[in-house]
Amino acid sequence: MTRPRWIILGAVLLILGGTHGALATISPSGIDALLRLDWDVGQTRGGRPEIQGYVINDYMRPAMNVRLLVETLDSTGQATDRAYGFLVGAVPALSRAPFVVPLKTAGASYRISVTAFTWKDGGSAAQPRHKLLRAGGAT
Repeated sequence: MTRPRWIILGAVLLILGGTHGALATISPSGIDALLRLDWDVGQTRGGRPEIQGYVINDYMRPAMNVRLLVETLDSTGQATDRAYGFLVGAVPALSRAPFVVPLKTAGASYRISVTAFTWKDGGSAAQPRHKLLRAGGAT
């Protein structure tokens, strides 16, 4: 292979290899079409896994008291652990707010959903579309 081809091949591998961890997942909240989640897997300073991201509000009212459920999944898609998070403050209207949910163990993949919230000045959505089971010691 000639030198220019090696350079191009190396650049492509660097680009593809470097973006794997940087790709975020944008998903519906699971409770209301006007709330979306933009998230990625990260690590705490101690090296433990965590889910970092944003709750995106596509509505004209702020979303308050947003509660999150993160399910750690194995390679077959079965939930092996659960962690709960709470968004401090409001998700402003037509904007987004950050969240971090620490996890006990890493998984092959993750399922994240909003389990409850309230629209400021009325309206709430407190019934998730799936049954929540508390895992021992989950936060």
